[in-house]
Amino acid sequence: MVFSSLPESLDRDVLAELRFETMSALRREIDTDLPVAILQIPNYKNIGDHMIHAGEIAYFNKLGIDIAYMSDMRAFNPRTLRRRMPRGTVVINGGGNFGDVWPPIQKNRDDIIQEMTDYRIVQLPQSVHYALDSNSFRTREILDAHGGVSICVRDLESHQRVKELFPNTSVALIPDMAFGWTPSRVSAEPRGVRPALVLLRTDKESSGSLQSYLSRVGEGEFEISDWRMSTESSRAYFLSKGLSRVSSYFGSGKARMIVHGGMEVGFQNFHSLALAAGVDLFEDRPFVITDRLHAHVLAVLLGIPNVAIDNSYGKISALYRSWTSRFGVAHFSDSVEEAVRIAESFTSRSQ
Repeated sequence: MVFSSLPESLDRDVLAELRFETMSALRREIDTDLPVAILQIPNYKNIGDHMIHAGEIAYFNKLGIDIAYMSDMRAFNPRTLRRRMPRGTVVINGGGNFGDVWPPIQKNRDDIIQEMTDYRIVQLPQSVHYALDSNSFRTREILDAHGGVSICVRDLESHQRVKELFPNTSVALIPDMAFGWTPSRVSAEPRGVRPALVLLRTDKESSGSLQSYLSRVGEGEFEISDWRMSTESSRAYFLSKGLSRVSSYFGSGKARMIVHGGMEVGFQNFHSLALAAGVDLFEDRPFVITDRLHAHVLAVLLGIPNVAIDNSYGKISALYRSWTSRFGVAHFSDSVEEAVRIAESFTSRSQ
């Protein structure tokens, strides 16, 4: 059963426009006659990154692009990629990790660019943030040395930042890839009245404002959570992660290719269950407050009224100004107190 998400025709039209813009931009960035290899697939428990990956797959399928190879950071092997895809485009998963907020991910991206000099590389839409100039200088050196990298960004601020930091590198503004994913219901029937959801992050990207407010006033009528996995999806995660680890122990011969193929299959199962866990958390909610970018996007995709509060470095407000402000169900607030008032107003009207 598929959601009749975005019940207002205006919001459905906005989503269709974003998807059309994305398809047009991808045709400009990627040769649709050649296969792609997708790197940095989200073999971990961040449901938002799984939404991004699901959107990427949906767009590639619509464009008729063959996916020859996929790998997470641990299992990636250049020789295996070259055997699977002698010619084609290397694409790197989108998200919010381009820069120095998450150094291991950027280090892996740098390694890919330095290793795959004989392939065109397209970084799918990212938020870009650097706290230290020295780190951006290092990235610029790596990009300039390759000469064939295109960076896609998902907000206007990141677009301007890339133009300033990496003037010799191609940059394209494209909506977040998660908008290409169409979620499906997990439960066959509505589950009745569920409390409004406050989904807040607990990692270093949290601004702390939402947690501070809740610690002062309590949970009230809200259910408080971060992304959470089902038991089934957690088991699938450990299998997929284990196969990735085993794959990394082999060289680049037939054994590695076999194990890597097993990892790809295991990841697909984990990926599907991770998406289902995210939808299960959101189904039949009257309202969502969040400081996670893709919780904001998921609420939009499901037609749930929501208000977003910024993360530590402003990527959610940037996305809102660039794209989600067009949706009737989407709101943004600089104030936690105002966000709660908006939520209470909506939930009281829905009862």
